[in-house]
Amino acid sequence: MTHNLPVSAQRRALALAICSALAAISSPSHADQALDFNLFRDSATMFRDADMSRWSENYVELGVGYNSRNSFKFGEYTGLTDKGGVPLLGFHWLNRDAGNDAQFWRVYGANLGLGSRKLQAEGGVQGKWGVTFSLDQLKKSQTDSAAFLHGGLGTSTLTTTPGAFANAAAVPPARLQPFEIKQGRDVYRMGLNGELANGWAYKVSFREDQSDGTRLTGLYQLRAMVVPYPIDERTRQIEATLSYATKVAQLQLGYTYSKFDNSLHQFDVQNPFSATAPVPSAIPTLRMSLAPSNDFHQFNANGGYNISKVSRLTGKFSYGIARQNENFLAYSANGAAANLNLLPRSSL
Repeated sequence: MTHNLPVSAQRRALALAICSALAAISSPSHADQALDFNLFRDSATMFRDADMSRWSENYVELGVGYNSRNSFKFGEYTGLTDKGGVPLLGFHWLNRDAGNDAQFWRVYGANLGLGSRKLQAEGGVQGKWGVTFSLDQLKKSQTDSAAFLHGGLGTSTLTTTPGAFANAAAVPPARLQPFEIKQGRDVYRMGLNGELANGWAYKVSFREDQSDGTRLTGLYQLRAMVVPYPIDERTRQIEATLSYATKVAQLQLGYTYSKFDNSLHQFDVQNPFSATAPVPSAIPTLRMSLAPSNDFHQFNANGGYNISKVSRLTGKFSYGIARQNENFLAYSANGAAANLNLLPRSSL
């Protein structure tokens, strides 16, 4: 026979059980044993099977993998999109000075045989100075099943022949061109940091992102369409700080520089749904502006001073300026209107 206790009674029973457990752990006869054995040693079992040799031992990885079928989705971020064998390459090398003066050097590589790979090197003297370098190559395979009405896929000018279609189902399959949509990015990082005399320290970092491939965008004229446009971009960023710290005063001066370069200024698409164009050269063109090249500077300072044990003075200052000077696109991409200049100036 079973009896269900009221909710209030269940809560009181649970509270008594918790209090009893806490009293048992905190009693003098069990306190040291719990800390020395139960808590620390039992907690260690959580990590006992974790393989941390990747960061503490020197090794070289050599192997071969096999991808059983083609799949853009399976290899969306790894580059494992095609059926077949792939090399498995990696290594780790760590060296610490035998004199125990905190000097170290480390070089690490992972997935070197794949489209998404990483290479990193760092070294220095801990607590005094350090230097780092890394390269990350990233891939994104979006789709390999898309097809389009245009030629010149992957370029900044898509061309077509005249035709009028009521909807997508009316497009002849022979007119469709298959094309893969994918992007790649290479990320370079470098850094230097160190401690100077009398509480001063510095840190300088550099990062560059290089992107290529194609993305999808939507356009509309008579019919809505989704088309691929090319990517050829580079972003560079520099950050530098100089800091000072004592028990009563702290100060940090910083500078940030960012520059974005786009080698492509515009994207032109001939309208495949124009039925009135007598020849391909007369097909109306749709035009889209791409992200303009630009740069940015920022200076900043912040600090604090402990006036007493209960009061502190802090301050912060920053000044930034962003610049962009790309020329505006023409009023139109078609006919006589393409030569019209209706704006008072040519750029922002």
